[in-house]
Amino acid sequence: MIRKKRLVLTPERKAAKIAAQVKADRAKPKPRRVAVHTQSGFMNEVEVANFLGRAVSTMRNRRSLGKLPKFEKHGRSVYYRVEDVESYQQSERRRGTIVSE
Repeated sequence: MIRKKRLVLTPERKAAKIAAQVKADRAKPKPRRVAVHTQSGFMNEVEVANFLGRAVSTMRNRRSLGKLPKFEKHGRSVYYRVEDVESYQQSERRRGTIVSE
């Protein structure tokens, strides 16, 4: 009977194996959230972020602070009514930065 030698992972080989796995993980494309505008008049957070010209992370932060219009959650997804987003956009408009006395 022929016995195979057992390969022992030295710290150098282990580090090289981990580095190769990290490199392979970085090469994989990450799934991206897509903008959704439903026929029933709802937009998901990605569509609202695009509409308002802000990052999705900014939208999440402002939502947690209560600075965005009302939203609804369906499972883990967040949806906003189109009318609420448009009225929010109108309320955020400024006439100017100079304060007249």
